[in-house]
Amino acid sequence: MSTSELVQERPVDELLEELEAVTTICPASRIGKVYKAISRIFEEEFRGGKVTNAQFQILVHIKMLEGPGCSELANLIGSDPSTVSRIVDTLEQKGYVTSKQGKDKRTQRYSLSRKGVTAVKEGIRNWQNAYSRIIEQVGEKRWTQMQKLLVSFPQ
Repeated sequence: MSTSELVQERPVDELLEELEAVTTICPASRIGKVYKAISRIFEEEFRGGKVTNAQFQILVHIKMLEGPGCSELANLIGSDPSTVSRIVDTLEQKGYVTSKQGKDKRTQRYSLSRKGVTAVKEGIRNWQNAYSRIIEQVGEKRWTQMQKLLVSFPQ
């Protein structure tokens, strides 16, 4: 029986008796567990560094985009603007990010300081270590297949 048949063609009462099957094929559950496992690896590699993985991701996007605003960053990393704003505030306090008023006086545009570029360089080493650990666990071929599947999913 295919996954679709299991999900769509069985009565709710029948599935209630087989909840293990539901949790086994649930995309949110399966992907959530993988996300948490991968996040733990990145957290471990960034622990003790200048920035966290979340901060690193924002610094990288600021560097790539050269002057993004909070909403633009939030959209690109898949977060909400209030979370990005809190992280950027911390990065500004550490001296890694500078901000200036955008064309619209209500917005800020961000750029990296020299100290921020140094933090990105250190973060790249941490990121490389985490990436290597994931490839060791999954294998290069399977990771490439996973990337293709993930990219094909609408965001």
